[in-house]
Amino acid sequence: MKYDVIHNLNNNRFQLVALRDNDTHGVKTGDKGGYVDSIGVLSQDGDCWIAEDGYVGEKSRVTDNALVNGNAIVDSHSVISGNVVITDNAHITQSEISGNLTVSGNSFIDSSVMHSDEKIMLKNFTNISDLDHNDD
Repeated sequence: MKYDVIHNLNNNRFQLVALRDNDTHGVKTGDKGGYVDSIGVLSQDGDCWIAEDGYVGEKSRVTDNALVNGNAIVDSHSVISGNVVITDNAHITQSEISGNLTVSGNSFIDSSVMHSDEKIMLKNFTNISDLDHNDD
């Protein structure tokens, strides 16, 4: 296992605790991670991580090498995978984001499917809704 959870009574959520180092995202054994609504939101496989200032809930999933940090929120059955980074107050809801995308800068993605093998950055208040994009 790469992480365990502790129950946070203040917000009735679980907080991640790293059980091993994760060099990809600079995580050390014992570091506290972000908050999740349920156990299993963060995959035990790969180097994916939710940093202490990230939140993933409402039956969403983070897998592979993805990272959620910087006060980002992922919720409502969203799936974040590949090398995706969700950061800087971004909010992902009801969406699947995969590949090499970075979503940041108060951006909001809703009800969309996005995949790109190319490095793409969505930032500075980008708002996307009902998009189905796959660059394969």
